[in-house]
Amino acid sequence: MINKRGGFCYEINGLFHALLCELGFDAKIISACTSREDGGFAEEYNHLAIVVTIDDTDYLVDAGFGRFAVTPLQIGTDSLMSDGIAEYQISKYDGDYLKVSRVDDGVDIPEYIFTLTVRRLDEFADMCEFQQTSPDSHFTQNKIISILKDYGRITLTNTQLKILRNEGLEIADFEEDQFEKYLAQYFDIRMS
Repeated sequence: MINKRGGFCYEINGLFHALLCELGFDAKIISACTSREDGGFAEEYNHLAIVVTIDDTDYLVDAGFGRFAVTPLQIGTDSLMSDGIAEYQISKYDGDYLKVSRVDDGVDIPEYIFTLTVRRLDEFADMCEFQQTSPDSHFTQNKIISILKDYGRITLTNTQLKILRNEGLEIADFEEDQFEKYLAQYFDIRMS
């Protein structure tokens, strides 16, 4: 998190996992397969998430997925869970896979699928390299930055600003040459 850069799932959740373990939590790294626009899911190691076990109950925690639950999600309940901003559900998907979805007005929006298989951080190295360098990675094709605030989340992409609050989502479209203005205004980051 040098120069307010932040990071993506491998870095953010990798550090969060280390912190949780240092604080004495029973935390494990898992691999997740994010949803694709075609309705399918990406390959293994596409996303790194964390499962924490407390009193024999597993919770999905994920600080590195952008717009996602800001509170732990209990695994194995199948019921709707609210983080105060949105509702989420974890359900059985296929074989050993579980699917976590955001539920908006009764509509299931899949975020990703995962298993409870424990992974090591180094198992994500090839996919992490791909995400940072490949022209086929959405991280190299577009700008995206997101930050959680006490009132919700701000997300900035090449030409769009989204401000999600408890009362709803505001979207503002702009010309790409305005990106740095919004980056400074909402994220206090100035490009040199």
